[in-house]
Amino acid sequence: MRTWLGASLLALALLAMAAPAAHAQGSRKDDMVFGPAGHPVVGASIRVCQPTATGTPCSPLAAVYTDATLTTPAPNPFPTDGIGNYHFYAPADRYTIQISGPGLVGTTTYPDVILPRMFPQADQAATFQLSR
Repeated sequence: MRTWLGASLLALALLAMAAPAAHAQGSRKDDMVFGPAGHPVVGASIRVCQPTATGTPCSPLAAVYTDATLTTPAPNPFPTDGIGNYHFYAPADRYTIQISGPGLVGTTTYPDVILPRMFPQADQAATFQLSR
């Protein structure tokens, strides 16, 4: 049993070290917009701005993407879907999000929305220690 467990841990450690480095990995933000009556809002406008953004509508806009590799730019601002959902990918950082649209009163601003780093950076080596 101990030999099998040790071999399994060693195999996992080797697999982790052999994995290709993750470059330009983005974080995903998922959320849903609800109106004053508690119902999802279809077609609400989502605007993602830099953390230093000011004004309504906020500016400057942040770069957002449709994929985790941050290779396919997405429009900004963009609408919620048919059931009030939205998502986007962006580099790990702090953002300001503004939401406005039909059935909403004014524009709601969410400062300091944090998208965390999802994967270790390529320059951070994982260390494994096996014992018998």
